[in-house]
Amino acid sequence: MKIEKLSTIKNLGIYNNFTWDDECPEFKQFNFFYGWNYSGKTSLSRVFRCLEEKELHHDYPNLKFTLQTDNGNISEKSVGNEYPIRVFNEDFVLENFKWNDETQRINPVLILGKESIELQEKLTKKEEEKKSLEDNNEKLELELNTKEKGLKNSLTAKAREIRNILGITNQKEFDKNVLENKIEKINKNINQYILDDEQKLLRIYRNQTKYVNISLLNINLKINYLYNETKNICERQITAQQIIKKLRDNPELNRWVRNGIDLHRNEEYCQFCGNKLPDDLFERLNKHFSEEYDKLIKDLNDCEKRIKEHKNIINKTQFTDKERFYPDFSKNYEKKIEDLKVKIEEYGNVLDNLLEKLQEKIEKPFERITFDLQLSDIEIVIRDLIDKTNKIMVLFQKVWVEKMKHEQMIK
Repeated sequence: MKIEKLSTIKNLGIYNNFTWDDECPEFKQFNFFYGWNYSGKTSLSRVFRCLEEKELHHDYPNLKFTLQTDNGNISEKSVGNEYPIRVFNEDFVLENFKWNDETQRINPVLILGKESIELQEKLTKKEEEKKSLEDNNEKLELELNTKEKGLKNSLTAKAREIRNILGITNQKEFDKNVLENKIEKINKNINQYILDDEQKLLRIYRNQTKYVNISLLNINLKINYLYNETKNICERQITAQQIIKKLRDNPELNRWVRNGIDLHRNEEYCQFCGNKLPDDLFERLNKHFSEEYDKLIKDLNDCEKRIKEHKNIINKTQFTDKERFYPDFSKNYEKKIEDLKVKIEEYGNVLDNLLEKLQEKIEKPFERITFDLQLSDIEIVIRDLIDKTNKIMVLFQKVWVEKMKHEQMIK
């Protein structure tokens, strides 16, 4: 289709009642329009854009026009038909490139046409969905890794627990890999491994030979010693020839400067800012950080280390499983162990309180820290529970020995 001329235009800006001048030549293959701003160039292009959009321009609902083509005339009444027309004007730019929308991303490749814009919007939506799926997948993978790690830790802990029950000293004989293989084997026919009460009792008595090596509890308690040591250090007062108030009032700065002394002993310039160190700097700092100060900090760190090591040993205390006892003994034994675990937890809390006091003294080395912690009889209580628990174990072993002797006599 070739457009030959715009015969008439009405109600379109300056084209209120336009008629094609017969002296004006018809359109050619290429046509160039020029004129001042607001002379009607964009308005003229809107006539053609109505045919592309299949509707009248929203600013000119009463527009009327007649286009003469080599295939007949076209008017505003036939804008709904399909015409092979594409218009690149100001309206196209505003609609398609969205320069005024700050939320829109400007693509590196120009997108031409309404259909292409819609495809781009669909692509953007798909990309957002993909990003959401990838984020969700990453979250699920993280959860999976966490659960797998938790499972491995549980298998390791259970394997260790079973080794203790069975008296296995070689870790490789029954580690998490062995346990995992056994679990897989059991899962294939789990009903075969479920025992009724009678079978449980029978298996317990048949395997009592595994239970003879029961170790008595032996917990080395040091709370009284550590309490007194901590109290003495925290209440110790040191003197300095000349305390630097700024360091005394700022524990973090005080530690930073003390660490910096050793780094700058043989230096002329500050390793932090590069400025020359004052000549009397070390003299002033040595009056603040005396030998007595250094000894106090060393004693505090040593005491803190001993308490942490002791707490770690206490927390690793292992107890014989109740299943290694005859039913007549296991209930009483289990009660004593539960009481003992409660007291050991209280014991650990006291150690934490001592550590807090040490930390307070480290931050305020020139002050006498009031030691208001009350040391209960926790150590006596724990020792008593250990003694009673061990008596149950000793009695069980005696009963077991007598049982073995009796069975030998019968045989």
